Amino acid sequence: MKKITAITLLITMALGLSTWAQKTQNTSQSSFERFLLDAGYDKNGNKLLEEEELVDIISLNCSNKGLSDLKGIEKLTNLEILNASNNNLSVVTLTNKILIEVNLSNNKLTQLNIAECENLTGGYAKFNARQNPNLKCIKVSSRNQLGATKAFRQNWLKDDTAQFSVNCN
Repeated sequence: MKKITAITLLITMALGLSTWAQKTQNTSQSSFERFLLDAGYDKNGNKLLEEEELVDIISLNCSNKGLSDLKGIEKLTNLEILNASNNNLSVVTLTNKILIEVNLSNNKLTQLNIAECENLTGGYAKFNARQNPNLKCIKVSSRNQLGATKAFRQNWLKDDTAQFSVNCN
């Protein structure tokens, strides 16, 4: 009986440590998640970004922070406005369906996917991916592409070398 209790305790401790290590490791690997922690979005001070803390973020300015990724941004489900300009981002995929304003200007983008950003289609939406000379194709949905065509002159800004397409290879 003591052996079973001891083994059960060891397994429970190992699983708990594994889960804790995974959460801590994931946080420390992402420059974006480090930014969120440093910026005070860890409201309960446990050094982890929890869903309850992230859903409160509606507008986020992470410009000029030296970010190399936006890993974890999909957890900000209520995000409407994102300014991630002037960073070191090269590959960005945004899946936030309610984003209405995105600024990714002056990065090192080579791949950008905004196909799932449904609210970027309206004339009120703003999109800026200028000053990314290596960005050749911005992946959009057919609905986004139509919105981009109509609103492009005013609200959708990109370099002349980049095109909007449903198919980016």
